[in-house]
Amino acid sequence: MIRALAEFAPALLPILIYAALVLAARYGLVQSIVRLTRADRGFSAAAPWGWLIAATIATALGCALALATSEGAKPGSTYEPARVEDGRLVPGEMKRP
Repeated sequence: MIRALAEFAPALLPILIYAALVLAARYGLVQSIVRLTRADRGFSAAAPWGWLIAATIATALGCALALATSEGAKPGSTYEPARVEDGRLVPGEMKRP
């Protein structure tokens, strides 16, 4: 469950922030976006869907770039899988050549 949230949180973050702002405006906590929540327009009609989708894609790409540049082994390394030694589990690791 935690892993699923960690994987989908970057994609859902802009939409959740927008929903929080809309709710705050409806209850009078934020006055600057009250025009987005007028009674004659619903949540989906007032939502800036283009910006939300663009922010979601940008967040997901940023997370993918951060993961690609911060994880991984050196080129030429080989993976040694997990194994059991003397009754205990030894985790897998990358071995340098």
